[in-house]
Formats: sequence, structure tokens, C-alpha cells
Amino acid sequence: MEETEKEFLKKYDASKYQKPSVAADIVIFSTCNMENIDSGELKLLLVKRGKHPYKNAFALPGGFVGIDETIEEAARRELLEETGVDCEFLEQLRTTSTVDRDPRYRVISASYIALIDAEKYTIKAGDDASDAKWFAVSMKQNENKNWVLKLQSDKEELKAVLHEEKKKWIPESELRILENDGLAFDHALIIGYAIWKLKSWKKM
Repeated sequence: MEETEKEFLKKYDASKYQKPSVAADIVIFSTCNMENIDSGELKLLLVKRGKHPYKNAFALPGGFVGIDETIEEAARRELLEETGVDCEFLEQLRTTSTVDRDPRYRVISASYIALIDAEKYTIKAGDDASDAKWFAVSMKQNENKNWVLKLQSDKEELKAVLHEEKKKWIPESELRILENDGLAFDHALIIGYAIWKLKSWKKM
């Protein structure tokens, strides 16, 4: 007699498969004139990590997804806990799953993007973030056709260089980090894709 699904699930051993952790990362830009994305008017909200790994490095707000919440719920919760920002609208940007992107464990990240009016929010670092602030952000191609990402606050300057690789069978190009100074994990990569997303919105 063929077993039922209920019988199958009762004896199913979920431990035989390794389980990666899932994280949510949030790319929050300040509203600006979409025609001036490359002028330095665009600002990005970052937090300073208060714990290892990457302690004292700047990162996108974000964290691990709880077992009883969706990824979007986790994104909203982490954003509020780490920055004090309660954002009603988040659009999923992409999934990032490079095997070694987190030195602790295998972590897959779903990132979200949003534009908010910075003047309507009071930024306050919390949870495991020791600081939270806006950075002026720009991303332009250099003479080698690589993308140079620059982030500037009143005291800090962060920089990354990203290589764009065009795929033959995929319409979207892929980015790869060549240099990274001051940004945690692979967040320079996620920021690069988010700026591309803004540029696509500009064309609409």
C-alpha cells in the first residue's frame, strides 16, 4: 500500500540536508531628482557594525530572517531596529548567494530597495548597529570601464571598484568586486545593483 503524504512527512528527516541562513539587506536611498543620480545629490543610509564580523565597518541595514517571519517582514524589522526608519514600501532587488559572502556561515541574502524622504525621518542607530548615517553616493565608470562606487559622509569616505561582465544569454550584466574599502560583506555589490535599478527607473 502506497504511503500517504502525512505518513511520509511524519518520518521525513530534515537534518540530512544542510540549511543555509537567510538574511535581508535593505538599500534605502533618499529621494532626489532622478535626472541627477550621478551628481552627488543621491544619499544612501548605512549603519556601522557594532559586532564581528566586520566590526566598525559600514554596511547596509539588515539581518537574519526569523523562522516565523517572511523575508520582507524581517527587512522591515531590521531596518526599524537598526536605523529607526519605518518604511512602508520596499521592493525586492535581487538574491545574492555567493558561497563565501559571509565568513560565519553559508548565508543567502534577499535585498530590498526603497526611496524615502530623508527629512521626514530621524535616524537613530540601534540593535547591533553602533551608528547610522546618510552617505552621499555616486557610481561612475573609469577609463577601464569599471564602476567606481564612492560614498561620502561628514567624516568617512568609502570606495569600491566593480567590474561589469556582460553575459551572452542573460540580458542583465553581472557585477564583481575588484576593490573594496570600508564596506562590509559584499554590500558594495548590492549597492551597485541598486544604483542600476534607480537608473532603470529613471528611464521609465
